[in-house]
Amino acid sequence: MTKGQIVGLVGIVLLFIGVLFLPVMNLPIIGGIPYIKGDGIFVLILSIVALILNFQKENKRVFIWIPSLIIFFILVWFGINFSERYASMTAEMDIKLRGNMFKPLANAMMMSVSLGAGWYAMMLGGIVTFISGFIKEEKKDGE
Repeated sequence: MTKGQIVGLVGIVLLFIGVLFLPVMNLPIIGGIPYIKGDGIFVLILSIVALILNFQKENKRVFIWIPSLIIFFILVWFGINFSERYASMTAEMDIKLRGNMFKPLANAMMMSVSLGAGWYAMMLGGIVTFISGFIKEEKKDGE
């Protein structure tokens, strides 16, 4: 295997782990939610496409940047959407619970809502996979 293929495989493994095993979002009481229950199926399919492209010859393997860039945009969209919804829920909660004695408890629960390790693993995997498509192999004298 070439250096680019090894780097690509590391990124793809991070994508698979992030989609299948790690939570993409942490919620109070419920716990971690895996991404495979949402848009993760698209990330999983694109990761399989990237895996197939990773083991192609060098002239076809360079196209690995296409599925990894799509994965990156899906995850950025998810992160922005998550941030916007979190901000609107927090603002709405502040308005609706004004004067309520349970507002500190609700604030504590809202503070525990966060992006999970799966989102970070998939972002890192998408970036590493994207970079792997641009790693050029040196030509040896015998080739």
